[in-house]
Parts: sequence; structure tokens; C-alpha cells
Amino acid sequence: TERKKAEQALAESEQRYRNLIENAPDVIFTIAPDGTITSLNPAFERITGWLQSEWLGKQFTSVLHPDDLSRGLEFFQRILKGEKTAPFELRVFRKSGDYLTAEFTVTPQTQNGSVIGMLGIARDITERKAAEERMRVQSAALGAAANAIIITDHEGMIEWTNPAFTVLTGYSHLEVIGRN
Repeated sequence: TERKKAEQALAESEQRYRNLIENAPDVIFTIAPDGTITSLNPAFERITGWLQSEWLGKQFTSVLHPDDLSRGLEFFQRILKGEKTAPFELRVFRKSGDYLTAEFTVTPQTQNGSVIGMLGIARDITERKAAEERMRVQSAALGAAANAIIITDHEGMIEWTNPAFTVLTGYSHLEVIGRN
């Protein structure tokens, strides 16, 4: 009876794990020490357009942008040495022919104290990167404007001014931030 309960608990745990992996919005993957992709969840297909079967058993380097290849290999080698790394960004090839930007969180996969590969999660941050670039360009344009520009919060508290504001009013940016 105890054994049946343990087997049932294990089966339920495995099902929860499988459901989590299969329904995760981010790509969850494993890579062997030789660099071959050993597992991919369905998010890989949704995000890249490639079928999982098209990449399983292939080198992970083939899916990276050529300019990111050396950086990707550097992280791979560090992880195989057992290092934990901060999240990092690499561009990934889509079936459509373009690239997406992904943020990778990767950890060594260990067994009996030895690294036997790597486990990772890749999140598509392409839209976030594009929005950051748009904001950077807009901020540069606002900063270069000849007219004074003031940005306030919903209560009228000043959050930002451009250099023209200082020239036209004589007040520095620091003197007015947080004031109504």
C-alpha cells in the first residue's frame, strides 16, 4: 500500500512537471556537453516557427546569430564548468529568416555532482528591445528639442525636463524635479 501511494505520488508529480513544461510561455531546453540540443518544449515552435524535431540532436550554435556565436560559446563553456551565470541575451534564428532577441537563464545540469549538460529557459524579448530602442530615440529627440519640454506625473509633479527648459527658464533639472 505504501509503495502504491509512493508510485501514485511520483506519477502525479511527473504529470505536474510535464504540464508545466508543455504549457510554459518561454522556451525550456536542455543541451548536452557536446552542444547538441536534447530537449525543447512546445514554446520553441510558437516562438521560432521551427518544429522541435528540426532542432533536436543539432548543435545549438546553428540557431544563433553569427555575431552572437562566440558569446554563446563562451557562456556554454562557463556553464559546463559548473558556473552559474546572470541572464544574458542572444539573437536566435527564426524559420521566417529573421532573428528574435532572447534572454537566456541557464544553469548547469548535474548528476552525482558532475555537469552532464545545461538546462535553460529562453524568453523572447524582441518587442521589449524594440520598445527600449524607440524610447531611446524619442528621449534623444526630446532632449534635442529647441522648445522647453516638461514631463509630469498624473498629479502634476515634474519628472523630467529637457535642456531647453533650463536655457529658457534658468532653472536646472535638479531644481524642479519632484515639484508641482
